[in-house]
Amino acid sequence: MDACVVGAGAGGAVAAKELAEGGMRVALLEEGEWEDTATFTARPREMTSRLYRDAGQVATVGRPPILLPVGRAVGGTTLINSATCFRTPARVLERWRDELGLDQLTESELEPWFRRVERELNVVQVPPDLAGRNAAVVRRGVERLGWSGDFLYRNVRGCVGAGVCAFGCPSGAKQHTGVTYVPKAWAAGATTYTGARGARRGAGPRRPRGHRYCDEWAHEGFVLEGAAGPPDYIAASIPRSGPEHRALMDRYPHMSQFGIMVCDGSRGSVRELAGRPQIRYDLDARDARAVQRGIEALCEIYWAAGAREVILPSRRIPTLRNGETRPFGDEPVRRGELALMAFHPLGTARAGADPRASVVDGFGRVHGVSGVHVLDGAMVPSALGVNPQITIMALATRAAFALLDAPPPDEPAPERCRCRVPPRRSRPSMRRACSLAAPRSRR
Repeated sequence: MDACVVGAGAGGAVAAKELAEGGMRVALLEEGEWEDTATFTARPREMTSRLYRDAGQVATVGRPPILLPVGRAVGGTTLINSATCFRTPARVLERWRDELGLDQLTESELEPWFRRVERELNVVQVPPDLAGRNAAVVRRGVERLGWSGDFLYRNVRGCVGAGVCAFGCPSGAKQHTGVTYVPKAWAAGATTYTGARGARRGAGPRRPRGHRYCDEWAHEGFVLEGAAGPPDYIAASIPRSGPEHRALMDRYPHMSQFGIMVCDGSRGSVRELAGRPQIRYDLDARDARAVQRGIEALCEIYWAAGAREVILPSRRIPTLRNGETRPFGDEPVRRGELALMAFHPLGTARAGADPRASVVDGFGRVHGVSGVHVLDGAMVPSALGVNPQITIMALATRAAFALLDAPPPDEPAPERCRCRVPPRRSRPSMRRACSLAAPRSRR
């Protein structure tokens, strides 16, 4: 065997396919199982136990505790994510070069690798008729405020708008790695072993503070994105209980949901405790302010769209009414009062030129260890401010071709895809996808 690839998600499946097609004998190991699309029931509680690690109950320890759902199946988290595709923002690449010495990771260097990934995944823009009423509500508010926004680009083929992306796509439209890269790896001779677990040896360095990466709202530290979820999903995330919770859920058809994606500067660590990973993460004051500012911006949008009530991810703030746009008043948000979910964990073995401050180099090669590479989200040096799946895939593709000592592929330019983040404008702009904190409105 020439290569043993651990994990069949955004990094591992891509590496396995490219290495196998390049002539290597590849074994692909995955903790989860192969899941047949035909068996996806669109029932969140049933699918969560099948497709998520620990039935979706992985959570951080800290202030506040944060639910951190990750996939466990052939396809990894690409099987249960929102299918949102953004290239790495140019500002993030500049920071990586300036602060981490990753001089080769330029837009022009990554261009052919992104094009290859986008072609393999069939990245296309969501048409307005599939975006749904949830997006229409927020778009109406954004336009009335004079802000900019657009529909997402996603890796789908024949999407029917079922709205259960996070629980396995029952129509088979989502082009996750389990139905794109993995079958091509098999066709090239790779072998998959499911139900495989590895033993952890050692630990990487903690990421130092000070490296904060942002997106279009760079001075604010957040962007706004949204995706509708089924009732089960919403019921679990609303910070209410008892009769109030029941009354809210009775009006689910009149709800719109949106989220705040914070380009966080907070830092954490992963340790082993009784054979299980323990994730420590504390939201710092800067990121808490970004969450607060994002909540306030979403309140403005919803009032402009015609909302009657807004429900916040806070245990302290009651349901807002009558156009309240400063729900926290003059008192800053307290970390412990927020009810948050987080997605896209990155950087536990981050890339960098200096072995003292990083685990791998720009090609995922572990400093000082031959034959070991990290080609998944762990190598991504920082928060991106956007959904990271095609950043991970592009970096893994580039690293696989380097392992093969092969030149970049001659990829054709896409006809319509423009999943880059646009340059920052004088007026902030907004996008749509999944959430860290999710204010909701009732109309």
